[in-house]
Amino acid sequence: MYNRYRDINKFITDTSQLQIINNNEVYISKEEDYDIAVILEEEQVERFEDLKAFIVWIAKSICEVDNHVQAFDKQRSQTEDFPYELECVYIQEVYTNKIELDYWGTYENTQFSVECVYENNQFVIKKFGTYELS
Repeated sequence: MYNRYRDINKFITDTSQLQIINNNEVYISKEEDYDIAVILEEEQVERFEDLKAFIVWIAKSICEVDNHVQAFDKQRSQTEDFPYELECVYIQEVYTNKIELDYWGTYENTQFSVECVYENNQFVIKKFGTYELS
């Protein structure tokens, strides 16, 4: 499952093509592709123009961060299976590159969040579901 979001052509990476729909959703990939949206909080909607470059950075980073999440889960669960798809991304802090990813189960109705920060040229998981990491 690694590199499942590797096709950058399926992501919206042109800031002029980003748009808000349903009051706070910015799709970074089309429904027929990966169907991933960045969900904005109210104050972020007001700053949408300023956030466009960061949203594009998220789109370009999805494959890398998803691979990191899968590797962490594989180490934690000792299984190859990762029955989840990335559905939503939340911007926690722009200036520290902190994002939250929502994963939804593909076999059963379940979901969990992963909080991570991009620091020192790599993604660092700070929270994985209910697991707090330092």
